[in-house]
Amino acid sequence: MPTIRLSTTVSIGGVSISGRTDRTAEGQVGQQVSLAAGKTGTLTTRTDNDTGVATMTAGHGLTTGDKCDVFWATGARYGMAATVATNAVTLDAGGGDNLPTTSTALVVCKETVITSVFDGDTALMLAAMSTQRGYVQFQESDNTVIFATELGTANEPFTWVYDQGIANPITGDPVGQIVVSNASSTTAATFTVGALLDTVP
Repeated sequence: MPTIRLSTTVSIGGVSISGRTDRTAEGQVGQQVSLAAGKTGTLTTRTDNDTGVATMTAGHGLTTGDKCDVFWATGARYGMAATVATNAVTLDAGGGDNLPTTSTALVVCKETVITSVFDGDTALMLAAMSTQRGYVQFQESDNTVIFATELGTANEPFTWVYDQGIANPITGDPVGQIVVSNASSTTAATFTVGALLDTVP
């Protein structure tokens, strides 16, 4: 059976704490993908907290029907539906932070969908990381979001272990896909995710 190791080193208050968390179970899943850089724009119309128009740089490549994640310096919103009229992209719905004020610089990234089918109820350990700021969503196969979190800092992992007092974030219907995005407008990202399961997926 596979054993997954989470290693931790903390320097705080003049002392150092190092340790590891090992868990063994029957199954595991892992995925790693490359994510293209997002596209730059400016929020030129703000209709409400989850609707606005971004004026994008020419050649942005977005098309009507794309699901996009939208980033700005102090926030992010995921799963917004795009309606494209040349460089004017209307963004609507989704989840996350409320859209910022008009004239705010944005990075808009079309979501990348990774097929990954497993039962989140059986998860014992979960980890995800991107080499750039980004967003990750664990979704059912019909696009219903089970759990979403911003990966707010490059190379800073999100981790969860089942017996450390924090509820499993991906319980409910099985995970059918993992949806990710890249907040950098200049640099491609590598996204990596893995889970230890108490059953073989």
